[in-house]
Amino acid sequence: MNLETHKIIDIIDSRDPKIIQAYLNQFSNLELISRDRGHQYSVLCPSLIHVADRFHLIMNLTTIIINYVRNQMKLTIDASTTDIPNIELNTGQKTKQLLVNDVRTDYAKCKNMALVAQKYNLSWITVRKYLSPNFDVVSKRRTTGDTKITPYINEIDIYYKSGKMCTEIYQMIIKKYGFTPFAYRTLCDYIKKTYKKEAIKLRKSKQMNKPNFIKYLFNWHPDLQQEFFLKKYFQVI
Repeated sequence: MNLETHKIIDIIDSRDPKIIQAYLNQFSNLELISRDRGHQYSVLCPSLIHVADRFHLIMNLTTIIINYVRNQMKLTIDASTTDIPNIELNTGQKTKQLLVNDVRTDYAKCKNMALVAQKYNLSWITVRKYLSPNFDVVSKRRTTGDTKITPYINEIDIYYKSGKMCTEIYQMIIKKYGFTPFAYRTLCDYIKKTYKKEAIKLRKSKQMNKPNFIKYLFNWHPDLQQEFFLKKYFQVI
């Protein structure tokens, strides 16, 4: 490919450095080569300048930014409760919130949970849950008792809060105990639930933790609250 015009010149049907070198020898006007980081290609045209291709340049930059954030950023970013934007509920959550509002309005009138439950075809337990001032329409998953990962949860939490990702945590657990105590998918599911819980806490505590920040940093379409925390962080560094 011509690096100035970005037009494809030819496609070589081989990854063999000798075949590629024989092809490149046809072009006496070459000044530099853009390639991936494969060691086998370092022998090509040794007199020319070698540069990393665009993908690997972006990957290198991404790695540096993530490592910087992990090393320099505090565990959480705090924000003023007066300037943080509200989280917009999805369609299902909006519908559920309207139902909760209706249940609370009717109960305020009749003070009878059984009647309210009958009107909306709900159980009295659900009505009582909706009447709680701490009820949040953002659903929370329930755990179903002890699993293989249960004995390691405290240790996983420590790694997670220090900024480690799933792959790193899994490798550290295996290295420490010398065997695979649970499946990698089990760890990912646990971390995913933790992310959901953190999102719920975020609505009340006005904080964003480090792993979530890193994830949102590379989300090219963040929502209003994510964008707010990104701007908040870069204003102080």
